[in-house]
Amino acid sequence: ALNEANDNESSRIVQMIDFFKFKHHIAIVFELLDISLMKLIENTGFTGFPFHEISEISIQLINGLKSAKYANIIHADLKPENILFERKNSMAVKLIDWGSAIFLNQQPPSYYQSRFYRAPEIIFGLVSNYNDIDIWSLGCIIAELFIGLPIFPGSSNYDQLFKILNLLG
Repeated sequence: ALNEANDNESSRIVQMIDFFKFKHHIAIVFELLDISLMKLIENTGFTGFPFHEISEISIQLINGLKSAKYANIIHADLKPENILFERKNSMAVKLIDWGSAIFLNQQPPSYYQSRFYRAPEIIFGLVSNYNDIDIWSLGCIIAELFIGLPIFPGSSNYDQLFKILNLLG
């Protein structure tokens, strides 16, 4: 479904090339990409990025999420580790690690989203429509690109919610 939604350059989703079975396991072959956004944040000393780079990355991530929405898929674990650059010295990024993704009409798993990027409705268990949880994560990532550190670095769901409420009210 993602490969079908990934039919143009603006989609920004990692391309599956092939798959095969090996000892009763399915192995998936993806295109070769470079370092993660998290690694780049670390390499810059957690100082943040210039606005034009944040804008360029953000537009690509929005396009990737639009392609997923077209396929009725929610990523559900969007974080800097799951965003890879296409190649060295390029600002072109792609969304990877769709292992937690679900179709919109599927029953959700018990685990959703990495804590620093977890939407409040997931913390409260109030989600009836999961469309917007990737947008929350994207907003957290954009803030992290600006300040260089996670905006809501909670150590538990309670602490996560405390940090969100402390900043946003």
